[in-house]
Amino acid sequence: QLGSGSYIAGKNFTLADVVFFPNLAFCFRFGLSYDKYPHLSAYYSLVKERPSVQASWPPHWKESDGAQEVLKDI
Repeated sequence: QLGSGSYIAGKNFTLADVVFFPNLAFCFRFGLSYDKYPHLSAYYSLVKERPSVQASWPPHWKESDGAQEVLKDI
């Protein structure tokens, strides 16, 4: 379980986050429920605001939320 303001492997952003976060971002983009997974949602919100993530975010993801419901039932 993630604590408030924590990353996958602890208090610091590590390679574990670099590997895990893009997959999680893809899942939320394709409809994974923020409400069903509040800890993952908080982690997602924390990491997506990092300058390095914002700099590498796909441009079309910034233009629209791309809300799709492929994973809504998971």
